[in-house]
Amino acid sequence: MCLGSTLVKGQDIHYTLFNDSYLTTNPALTGSFYGSFRIGGIFRDQWYSILPNEFVTPSFYIDAPIMKGFRKGDWIGAGVSFYNDQVGLGNLKSSGIYGSVAYHFALDKKANSVFTIGVQGGSVSRSIDFNNLLFEDNILSGGGSADAANINNTSYVDINVGTLFKSKVNDDTRMSIGFAVNHIGSPKYNLNSKDSVNLNMFATLHGGLDFNMNDKWDLSTGLYMQKIAGATTIAGQGVLGYKFNEEKDITLHGGLGYRVGDAAQLIVGADVKNVRIRA
Repeated sequence: MCLGSTLVKGQDIHYTLFNDSYLTTNPALTGSFYGSFRIGGIFRDQWYSILPNEFVTPSFYIDAPIMKGFRKGDWIGAGVSFYNDQVGLGNLKSSGIYGSVAYHFALDKKANSVFTIGVQGGSVSRSIDFNNLLFEDNILSGGGSADAANINNTSYVDINVGTLFKSKVNDDTRMSIGFAVNHIGSPKYNLNSKDSVNLNMFATLHGGLDFNMNDKWDLSTGLYMQKIAGATTIAGQGVLGYKFNEEKDITLHGGLGYRVGDAAQLIVGADVKNVRIRA
């Protein structure tokens, strides 16, 4: 009776370290940097101390500015990302692989301000191991389940779009703001061959300010908002960076964040030359 009268809300994958999960946050972040290429990943094991291996989500990405644009100062970025989300005793899995491309418009001669449009497309497969699940007719008959015969591995095509504005306000301050819409067209997905459901589109708004405070310290702030149907996530973060060893190019990071109505966040990490590690 309690389950039948309770409103249940769900969300797509989202990470505490949203500032380091570029291609799952906004396709317009594809190739949004000056360099040769960028490769990274995030591993999440939620509630590990209570339910180990129950909510596990690894993801990986690689992206790069691949070529100049049609105008001087413009460029095109391309990337590939992958995630595998596994939940519960039935090993409910959602695995997605995406390709993304973004066009970066330089708004001034030095490209201090850039406006970007990005698009991302991919395929998501869903599966479950029904051998680990117990149905009513399993108990009543002591044998196999007719319900299990209706469960199929399925897949769907997913399209996401986004925009991004980045600007160098002055020599010590940079800002960014982005907006993305995922699941364009509300694709159908299911696990039951007798039924299908349309996946709700959702919107993401994100942004931040970065400050060089002095020769040793910098501050990075971020805001993340995601809304899908009746569920909303709002999170904010502030992370300090300390140049621990300039000769070896080592910067230490530490900061706090808060997801509204959910949990506080402790963030620690380090940059060693071109490698960043955070938890």
